[in-house]
Amino acid sequence: MNKNQKNIFKKDWKKDIKMSYTETPTRPHRISWEEFDEREEELREELEDLTSEDFQVLAALADLLFGADEDDEEGDDEFWDEDDEFLGDDDVEDWDDDDEDWDEDEDDDIDDEEFDVFEDELKKLLAYQALRSLKEQMKSDIANIPDDEGNFPGDLEDRNIRILEELSGEPLPISPENLLRVHLELFDEFASEDAMETFHKYGHLEGPHFSRDVVVPADIPLYALHFVIQRAFGWQNSHMHSFALPDHVFSNLTEERINTWKEMVGVLLRSPLMAEEDEFWADDYEGGDFTKWLRGKYTGPYLSQCYGEGIISCRHDMEQLDMDAEYYLMFEKLYNFDTKKYDDEERITKVSPVYSYNGEKNPEPRPWGSKDIPYRVEVVKFADIPLAKIGYLYERDLNELLERLPLDSILASGEAELPDNCSEDGRDYIDSQIADSWNMVYDGTIGQVQKIIESKTDLPSAQPEIRMAVTDELIYSYDYGDGWKVRITASENCPELVKSGRITQDLLDMANIKCRDTYRPVLIAKDGDMMIDDVGGLDGFAEFLRSINPQMKGLSPEGKAAARAEKEEQMVWARGQGWTNRKFDHFKWL
Repeated sequence: MNKNQKNIFKKDWKKDIKMSYTETPTRPHRISWEEFDEREEELREELEDLTSEDFQVLAALADLLFGADEDDEEGDDEFWDEDDEFLGDDDVEDWDDDDEDWDEDEDDDIDDEEFDVFEDELKKLLAYQALRSLKEQMKSDIANIPDDEGNFPGDLEDRNIRILEELSGEPLPISPENLLRVHLELFDEFASEDAMETFHKYGHLEGPHFSRDVVVPADIPLYALHFVIQRAFGWQNSHMHSFALPDHVFSNLTEERINTWKEMVGVLLRSPLMAEEDEFWADDYEGGDFTKWLRGKYTGPYLSQCYGEGIISCRHDMEQLDMDAEYYLMFEKLYNFDTKKYDDEERITKVSPVYSYNGEKNPEPRPWGSKDIPYRVEVVKFADIPLAKIGYLYERDLNELLERLPLDSILASGEAELPDNCSEDGRDYIDSQIADSWNMVYDGTIGQVQKIIESKTDLPSAQPEIRMAVTDELIYSYDYGDGWKVRITASENCPELVKSGRITQDLLDMANIKCRDTYRPVLIAKDGDMMIDDVGGLDGFAEFLRSINPQMKGLSPEGKAAARAEKEEQMVWARGQGWTNRKFDHFKWL
């Protein structure tokens, strides 16, 4: 890519970078390198008046409060907290005489008065040293990257930062620290052969599925990914949606046990009792530029404001479940179309409470439809209902994921390949990221859960973090009437996209830089047209495509006129739904 092309690309998104540095009620402020440098200079100036004796006192205070690093012969150039995070201005709290880190019996030369005098300066010194250390560490890391590292076709996450900074012409922002290539694949197990033929003929579909490949910040939460999917496939966020685990993953994690599922609610899964106002906290569109509104939703940094996903709120919901309450289970015989008889095999088709809220006994359930269906009814306690069937009692699926969760915390990604049809080494790499059981996940969060419960502070910004992936695919559902389903997988790099010619390495590098600059996903590859809301799913979309591509051969003049009128009517309707069939630059779409 020559300098001219690079400047054109940079110019296209420079105006968008400001958005990622702008604080909103649902997005914290992102510190730019300019602000980073300004803060460092401010702290340096504020510390200029301190004498060498002052610094000795500050160093002693720091040593006393945090302990000196035995490996650091010069004292302490860097200060860390117990979680190995740099301490900054907001991280150093006001200490008092009762602080456990301050022992009045210690044999020190620092008294309380000196502590009070130098407390502010100590905070500034710690913040200053943290900024300096971080900057120097990043410079050192970049300088020490071997020339041949991160330099292969399709390199994204492992890309040599020096190459990216040379292309960018300036240092890359501190965050997002990691990127992922996310593959979004629209699927329908029941799409007809005629529909698929229509998609390949009129829908610009080349592969077996409508798909999108997007470079995203790895920390993008599911609620923001929802808006990315809406934009990437052309929907208008006008229906319900959910993210869920594949059935086999859900079954494996829960072991089909209600108590395990209850434990997962608030840590991994949403509560089926969550209030509607909590579920739609982010759907605040009130008019204006819809695309601009969407972009604000999936531009980082990210901060969920869904109080219904708080661990305390979810635990409260779980406490409302009466495990001893009685329920009807209705078992129906299955009809065999070959023998034209009802077989011995049966399934649970209804679950309903034996008693109503006012204590009156409800009548036993009966099959819908034909009265000839053989069935039976059992009465069991709530605790004995098969976990998969408890969903009959709630509008929301038991398998819905918390949408505050960052994508990379729950989804295992391939290093150079997507999970589908990957090599044996690729499969081993993916499997190494996935927890074998729910206990492995929960053991890493139980301390956080207990801390939140004890503090009685259920803020969205202070919820348990999952530190081990649970699956290599997610299922996104949208508009339960049309039944759209998107399968989500990820990889850290995407060599097959470059090798197949679907994107060049130059464009991938620019997408890499743009995503880091703007903290916003970038669409890098697309297969198939945009979808439409309320079209009737994939089969309905196929019918729509046939209606706007009428076959005029053999039609009478009247027939041709009717076909043209139908086409125009359909096009007007589709455009009113936000649909477009024009070609566009993938790079700029999100």
